[in-house]
Amino acid sequence: KDKRQKFLKGYDIKEEELVILYAGSSKSTNEFQHLINIDNAIESSFLPKIKIIYRPHPWGECGFKGYRFKNHEFKNIKYDKNMIDYINRDFSKEKGKYLPDYSDTSNLLYAVDGVISPLSTIIIEAMLLGKPPLCFLPVDEKAMHFQMVHELPCYVEFLNDNNVLVARGNNELIQSIQILINRIKDKSLIKKIKKSSEFYISKFEKPFDQRLAELISKINSKK
Repeated sequence: KDKRQKFLKGYDIKEEELVILYAGSSKSTNEFQHLINIDNAIESSFLPKIKIIYRPHPWGECGFKGYRFKNHEFKNIKYDKNMIDYINRDFSKEKGKYLPDYSDTSNLLYAVDGVISPLSTIIIEAMLLGKPPLCFLPVDEKAMHFQMVHELPCYVEFLNDNNVLVARGNNELIQSIQILINRIKDKSLIKKIKKSSEFYISKFEKPFDQRLAELISKINSKK
C-alpha cells in the first residue's frame, strides 16, 4: 500500500482515484486517437473521473503517427515517467529498441487498478496480479501487422477467456472501459483472474534463476 501511495504521489494522483494503465502495443495501432477518445469521454462524463497512465510499447513507436504525443496536453492522461524520453524521440531518426528497467514496469502494474492494451503480454502480467484486463482490438484500423496476427490461434484462445474483457473496434472502447471499471470494483474477481493467468504462465515455488541452476547441476551430475 505504501509503495502504491508513493507511486501515485509522483503522478499527482489521489489514492482514492481509480487508475488504469493503457499499455501500448507493437502493432502500429492508433494509440494517440484511442487516448483522445478516452480523454474526451472522461471530460464529457461518459466515463467517471478516472486517471489513465500511458505506457508505450518499448519498440512500438507510440503507435500510428506516435510523434503526436509529444505536443499534446491531455486532461486525464499521464505518461509513464520512465518512458518520457522514448515518447519524445524522433522516430524518423531513432529506430532502436528502448529497454526500460522491468522493476519500473512492475511498480506501475502494482499501482494501477486495471489495464487496457491492444495485444501486449502486459495483459497477462496484469492478470498475474489479479488486475482486470481489457484487450482492445481496433479491428477497424489499417494497422497491417495487427490485422495479420490478431486472429492467430494463440490469441483467439486468450480472447475467449471469460476473465479477459474484449472490445472489438473503436465503437466498443468507451462502453468496455465502463464495464472494466465495474470489474475493478468487484474484488471477488481478483482470485479468478489470478487463477486464469496460470493457464498461460505456470507458478513455481522457486525463482527462475534457482531452478535453472538446479537443472544445470542435475545435468552435470549425470555426465
